[in-house]
Amino acid sequence: MSTLSALVSVLLATSVALAQAGDPAAPAGGAPPAGAAESMPGGPPEDAPMDLPPGFEAIKPPSVNWKAEETSPESVKKGEAAIAAVAKAYASAAAVEDSVKLVIVIPGGGEQTQDLTIAFGPSGSARITAPDAIITRVGDDLFFEPGPGSPKYMKVTKAGSLADAMNEAFGGSMMPLPQVALRTGDGADAAQALGGPFVPEAKIVGFRGGADGKGGVVYLKEGDGEAEVAIDPASGRLAGIAYSAVPPGAPKGFRVPITMVIGSAAFEKDLPKPIAFDGKGRKAVASIEALQQALEVGEPAPEFKLKDTEGKEVSLTDLKGSVVVIDFWATWCGPCMKGLPKIDEFAKWSAGKPVKVFAINTMENDEGPEQRVQKIAGFWKSKGFSFPTLIDGDDQLSRAYGVQGIPFTVVIDPQGRVADVHTGLSPTLVDDLKKATEAALAAQPKG
Repeated sequence: MSTLSALVSVLLATSVALAQAGDPAAPAGGAPPAGAAESMPGGPPEDAPMDLPPGFEAIKPPSVNWKAEETSPESVKKGEAAIAAVAKAYASAAAVEDSVKLVIVIPGGGEQTQDLTIAFGPSGSARITAPDAIITRVGDDLFFEPGPGSPKYMKVTKAGSLADAMNEAFGGSMMPLPQVALRTGDGADAAQALGGPFVPEAKIVGFRGGADGKGGVVYLKEGDGEAEVAIDPASGRLAGIAYSAVPPGAPKGFRVPITMVIGSAAFEKDLPKPIAFDGKGRKAVASIEALQQALEVGEPAPEFKLKDTEGKEVSLTDLKGSVVVIDFWATWCGPCMKGLPKIDEFAKWSAGKPVKVFAINTMENDEGPEQRVQKIAGFWKSKGFSFPTLIDGDDQLSRAYGVQGIPFTVVIDPQGRVADVHTGLSPTLVDDLKKATEAALAAQPKG
């Protein structure tokens, strides 16, 4: 699972890895999901000297653009008052919704973007939405979903603020969403909330006033990390934050530019889409660990309707009566390249039996839908595999199946229930799939 805090730590770690490796290009063949960067090939040993890559041009910190009068004690007081007013603006609205575009520029490694929304309704309700995370707060209950359609969700009951509930659920992980703290209206810790995971323990060290005394920019700093917080003059809420982060262990002079472009809207009574949660037909668990657990044997397999490279639709419902084996893969995944021939060996063994085998391409995020189909079709044809691949175009199915890493292989019995699950590449995969398939066929009701 990719929580927002995990995304942040991985992206910052990636920037350092790229700097140490001196690789001026991003990985080819499609970017891996969050987490893959931690095992990037080509990096030096952990105890190697950390030098900037050849030709690297250091990024100047925001401090070079701040005048002495803008960082004076008087300006600091104005900045503190401005941040307190921002917190009040968030707390006083009956309902408010912010759209956030988070952009992290990895020096020498391209750009990573994440679109988020955070909404607050009456009575402490809240909803945070990201591509791989949905957090909903209703009353004293907090619900976490890995994504739309997930068969499981985490439920934590905790009285207090949204921040209290999130700390309980995620062990105090800091997320890059200062609105959570600002909604409480308490400006005392607002500076640290605005610094977030990029400039931890940030302090207000300057202020640049806006036109007619409205809006303005607050300057934050702690250690080498810096941030500039822009206040919208019309709403008094956030308009954006520009960070200059220095990841732990980074070479001297190395900075990561991060921006949050924020659009904020307030409502008099409630949000256009009131905050609610419906867990009907899904399983509630009490921890991240339980949520991350792979599909449970015996439970219904999530339904799917996907197309193959020729546009033919395949649905799990239509395959009932046969054992179905699906294998999630991507072109950038090295273990998948070794695992697909094993699946092909199994598919040839199962020919003539009531067994259907499909690869499912997922987590390809470097081209549009048509280009992706063409790329996958060409790749599949070049390999000459005896079984088809389906395309999980929006990665919804991989989320529904709780895929944490690939390859990820699932055996589904003739009644549509999970019979066996394999994560990663196993030397005994073919034999394991044969045994699971034979057991599922033998257990099928006769007649």
